[in-house]
Amino acid sequence: MRIAFLIILAATTLALAEEKNLFLNAQLHRDFDREITTTTLELFHMDKLGTTFFFTDFDFDEVGQHGSYFEVARNFRVIRSSGGNLNLSVQYNDGTLDLPEKVIPGAFLYGLAFDNLHVGPARLEFQTLARKEFAASLSWQLTLVWLAPLQPYLTFCGYVDVNGDQRHGGRTRVQSEPQLKFLWQQWAIGSEVEVSRNFLPAALEGQRLKENKWYAHPTIFLQYNF
Repeated sequence: MRIAFLIILAATTLALAEEKNLFLNAQLHRDFDREITTTTLELFHMDKLGTTFFFTDFDFDEVGQHGSYFEVARNFRVIRSSGGNLNLSVQYNDGTLDLPEKVIPGAFLYGLAFDNLHVGPARLEFQTLARKEFAASLSWQLTLVWLAPLQPYLTFCGYVDVNGDQRHGGRTRVQSEPQLKFLWQQWAIGSEVEVSRNFLPAALEGQRLKENKWYAHPTIFLQYNF
């Protein structure tokens, strides 16, 4: 089933790569702390109604593929202006892990997204969302996404999510993945650091997550832009 899904996904993304206003890349990460290799497929598409963003991760260890995760977000533009756009945003996140003590709950999110904001050369998107995880009461999420060209061949980008974890008493959960990458033609090489607090998959295998502790897991990665 997983192999069939990968084949269908690859065929679909290659077909979409010919579309205008579509940005598609594949990444290969190595996390040395958790001894995990992650493949990432990331897509961003702009159209007259708004934008679509999608990514999926597949994690591999020395035994084989043991986890997957995806997010899909659709922004419907309500107000367009030179200073930024106001959108209605609808999103869905879900994933699986082979480790029973580490759960990635499916989540449906909806709210407002302010995109195409500029601070100097950086482009920003800010989202304020209601978040509903399966088997949990309604919660909230704030998201900031950024893309900042530092030099013609150097880019700093990433996101930070802050949300309420209703599955564990309403504690505040934080996750961020800043990337610094060097671009050359269609290729990029760089480093990413997964910084998190109260994010269950951050704990090393065989360890329990320590509440309110900050975790940081650096990776190096190779990226290809279609």
